[in-house]
Amino acid sequence: MAIFNGEIFVADESNHRIQVFSSEGTFLRSWGCRGWSPEQFCFPQSLAVSNGEVFVIGEGRERVQVFSREGEYLRSWGEKEFRCPSSLAVSNDQVFVADSGKMKVFQRDGTLVQTWPLPDIQSLGLCSSPSGKVIFVADSRNHHVHVFEVDGTFLHKFGVEGTGHGQFNNPCSVATTASGNVLVVDQTNNRVHVFGEDGVFRRMWGCEGIGPGEFSHPRSVAVGPGGEIVVIDQDNHRVQVFNATVAD
Repeated sequence: MAIFNGEIFVADESNHRIQVFSSEGTFLRSWGCRGWSPEQFCFPQSLAVSNGEVFVIGEGRERVQVFSREGEYLRSWGEKEFRCPSSLAVSNDQVFVADSGKMKVFQRDGTLVQTWPLPDIQSLGLCSSPSGKVIFVADSRNHHVHVFEVDGTFLHKFGVEGTGHGQFNNPCSVATTASGNVLVVDQTNNRVHVFGEDGVFRRMWGCEGIGPGEFSHPRSVAVGPGGEIVVIDQDNHRVQVFNATVAD
């Protein structure tokens, strides 16, 4: 999921399409269907929007597809570069793709810039800091969030497996607020954590359920232009929006 110019872009994985909604939840448009050709997807699982372009990766045919925000196909690349890409983020006009134990960094046109190792890390979510100088990697296998400089220099990690405050069971998505706080979707524990950029736990919210503020395997988090927090509540088949104060 990503937010751009007040629109919410959702990778509708099992329906093999991208859906776009207004910030109030009104459906605006969608594109894509299952297949291998340009403009088609096989379980699109990660997307990012930057400068009006939508970058999408999925399972099967390993590539990055790029569209206009209206859904017009622009280009694709990476079919010979990837083994099993799982998540992507765009920062400072560079595209970061987590791919089978490696981070691969590209220019927007698909030119490979650098590669650095992600040893034993299974990433389902990436994001950058507000400055664009730091990359956060959600590691669902080892229940950590890893923090790197954009050149691959490891800085630190935070989180351990568990159910307590600041502990994870399958962290699968990360996002940062304008103030630098880090939001982490703790999927199997059905909640969202808030950390400082230094990895210090601040607060969390959510529990298993179907009511407002409750989740059933939340999948993704993003921050809107007004600081609102948007969460894809996967198994409840909905998007929930929270006031910015939950991320303070």
